[in-house]
Amino acid sequence: MLRLNDNYLYFKKLESVKDFFIKCGVKDNLIDEDEEVYSLDKLEDILEMSLHIENECMCERGDEYCDLYLGAITFED
Repeated sequence: MLRLNDNYLYFKKLESVKDFFIKCGVKDNLIDEDEEVYSLDKLEDILEMSLHIENECMCERGDEYCDLYLGAITFED
């Protein structure tokens, strides 16, 4: 599950999340307000983290930043 500001998007795998970011214009990395850099190739590093992303292409979804949260959903039988 990917939350962007108040919108929720659901993906089956992290590769699909990476593809989504690339379609949005993110080239290689997400950059947060503290100038930390997170690689699209290692999205597992940001699982369960809340970030304020300042990539210019993602700011179109918010004001000066885009609230982002990437979480895993597990289902039980």
